[in-house]
Amino acid sequence: MAENQSNHRMRLEEANLRADDERSRLGMKFAAILTLMISCMGTYIAAIGHPEAGAAIAAIPNAGLIMAFIYGKQSQRKERSERLKAMIGR
Repeated sequence: MAENQSNHRMRLEEANLRADDERSRLGMKFAAILTLMISCMGTYIAAIGHPEAGAAIAAIPNAGLIMAFIYGKQSQRKERSERLKAMIGR
């Protein structure tokens, strides 16, 4: 019975990890599309005679992506550290 429960928990954890991975990939795809669209809009606005506004609009998504990347890496390091401590038993 304990073996069945252990197998069940492992399957649930594997399904959860797969779902997290799929959500992450989908989020990256949407972020890439949105960033490309906003950058193109900024370029267009700069091309029609408003270079300052175009540059500001094009820079916004890039700044957001950089901040999200930094936050994601920090969060990932913290999670790995917590998992390691849990595995060691501290």
